[in-house]
Amino acid sequence: MKRHDDKILQENLETQLQIQDFDAALQMSELHEQLVKFGFLGHDLGVFLIRLLFCFFSEHNGIFQKGMLLGYLKSSKRDGSDLSSKLESLFKSLNMSGIERKNNTKVPEKFKNIPNFTIGIFDEPLPKADFDAHFRKLLLDCVIFDWNKISPLLFGAIFQGAMDKTKRREIGVHYTSEENILKLIRPLFLDDLKNEYESVKEYPKKLQAFLQKISQLKFLDPACGSGDFLIITYRELLQLEQDAIKHLKSHNKSTDRIRILTKVGLHQFYGIENDYFACQIAKLGLFLMSHQNITATSNVFNNTFPQSPVPNSPTIVHSNALNINWENVVAKQELSFIFGNPPFVGYSNQSLEQKQDILRVSGLAKIDYVAAWFFKAANYIMGTNIRCAFVSTNSINQGEQATAVWKPLISDGLYINFKVPAFKWNNLAKSNAQVYCVIIGFSRIKTTPNINQYLIDAPTVFIESRNNPICDVPKMVWGNKSVDGGFLMLTPAERQKLLSRHPQALKYIKRICGAHDFINNYEQYCLWLVDANPDEVRSILWIRKRLDKVREFRLESKKQSTRKLAKSPMLFMENRQPDSEYILIPRVSSKNRHYIPIGFVPPEIIANSSVHMIPGTKETLLYHFGILTSNVHMAWVRIVCGRLKADYRYSKDIVYNNFPWPQANKNEKEAIRKAAQGVLSSRIHFPNKSLAELYTPSKMPEPLLKAHQNLDCAVMEAYKLTRNTITEISIFAKLMAMYQDITKAT
Repeated sequence: MKRHDDKILQENLETQLQIQDFDAALQMSELHEQLVKFGFLGHDLGVFLIRLLFCFFSEHNGIFQKGMLLGYLKSSKRDGSDLSSKLESLFKSLNMSGIERKNNTKVPEKFKNIPNFTIGIFDEPLPKADFDAHFRKLLLDCVIFDWNKISPLLFGAIFQGAMDKTKRREIGVHYTSEENILKLIRPLFLDDLKNEYESVKEYPKKLQAFLQKISQLKFLDPACGSGDFLIITYRELLQLEQDAIKHLKSHNKSTDRIRILTKVGLHQFYGIENDYFACQIAKLGLFLMSHQNITATSNVFNNTFPQSPVPNSPTIVHSNALNINWENVVAKQELSFIFGNPPFVGYSNQSLEQKQDILRVSGLAKIDYVAAWFFKAANYIMGTNIRCAFVSTNSINQGEQATAVWKPLISDGLYINFKVPAFKWNNLAKSNAQVYCVIIGFSRIKTTPNINQYLIDAPTVFIESRNNPICDVPKMVWGNKSVDGGFLMLTPAERQKLLSRHPQALKYIKRICGAHDFINNYEQYCLWLVDANPDEVRSILWIRKRLDKVREFRLESKKQSTRKLAKSPMLFMENRQPDSEYILIPRVSSKNRHYIPIGFVPPEIIANSSVHMIPGTKETLLYHFGILTSNVHMAWVRIVCGRLKADYRYSKDIVYNNFPWPQANKNEKEAIRKAAQGVLSSRIHFPNKSLAELYTPSKMPEPLLKAHQNLDCAVMEAYKLTRNTITEISIFAKLMAMYQDITKAT
């Protein structure tokens, strides 16, 4: 019962915090709108908001004397006419050193005792504005708001929410959750440090050495954004330091050396970020985390600390990390760890500049943008013991990228030290993006048993894309590609309407089937005009209009090959439709299914480009159907295939063409055929259910499940595998060994 209550309490706390964060973002967004109204745009607007965010936080966290900012702004005229000059005076004062403020006669008395800090957000002039009474009230409301409950970790999200009105209600869109950050930093270094602390805390000299060690660690985030990874790391180091000092105090009963022992500081943190404002937010967040620590440490030890951070600052560089030498940010001999969450951009969504970045750093094309950070880091850490970890989309460990990215890296002496398997990326947004990520720890030092490019504990064997199967099996081909703008396609309603007016069009209409249609038993149709009489076709006005639309669509294409096809709008761009029955394999299928639903389809049904085909009759392909719909093949698919989000993305060139088939004898093949027919026969007993329903694990009918289990047994026997002792990883290991033997022999 207590665990349940604790969970409810935690959920309520998180909800309250999210409400508080949302309110803070709302306050800032209203300021944003007002500043735009008064002429602030772009850079000036962003700088103004960052300065105000700092001042609001300082009012409630002891950097300013309590009520100082509120009193100062309240002294402005009620109509707001002098507010611009008062803010200008405040910003100029905050840009001075502590000593300069005290000695400058032009600085208002209220500001003279503000502690010294170096943060760099007040060092440029901003334009003046004719603020009004409404803006003055809004500003005072923001000052009164309780910013003490807002973590510096959320500054990036709050700032982005203010700058982008469309994302105001999605406060977490740009916020990396603490849970995800800890998933990376714990295995990279934090767990080791905590374990080391536990082992030395009863030994004062070792504990002092530990304190010295953590004060010398240095961290680089080369895609730091708003500094979330650096801020959490700083906080965790500060907590470790504080725990260690408490323990030292218990040993020597003295706090005289507390000041000397407090050494963890901002100088240990380095970041690179291409967005100017994210850089400023990162600096601000680290600075304020440092201030909060000083206050907390003073409270814990009942000791007086200077109310400002130690006289150093983080190094946050505004630049494209792929275009600069990281040694110019921090010498690699001084660095301990590299980590972060580089941008996720797939090849098709990359800008020309991003494609050039990847090519320059890796020498490769058609890989995810995030992979460039792995290559850049691998080069930087050459000859060092620096340990690294990045968050990445799971795509760089799947399909073609598993070889394209990792073959050059591993061949060059890089080791994968740890991994966090694929998980859904989450944040505080109400609508989380459906992104599935992995965390990969790597270095130039082998620290664990082998972890291969698929992030499994197994030998490293690279699977190359190939045009033909490695075994003597039928060739798999793509479905038919229309490139028609949808104008050759018909819904059931459109088909019925056309036939009601032009019954003679029936011979030109075929059912077309894609992955989604096949799995869900949806009906879609197309105009299939192969060998059709052009004059007869164009005599049907509805079809003629559709063909004109196809022509227009193709002529507007950027590809010359597509524009050429405008001359033949009656035909699909690529026609591979077989004359015989064929096996249909969906290219994308749900990750939740134990088996990808595949099946036999008659030649009258046109396969579109979202599926693969193996032409042949049921009689000749029943054995192949049995192998492909078995748990053995699925073990291969789950590791080797690419993914769309987390769903299977079946590839003929990677998955099918590299799949090792068994050396089955006549009896084994016959057993597989018989069991495969059992699967097909079981499906027939459920004519009103789609394959999506039949293959949902929780709803799979018992007869179909037993039929698949019988088939699995027959296939495993052909592979000389024992069902009762085998695991999916061991099945894959067996297949990988077979793959190596087959490819060595060819």
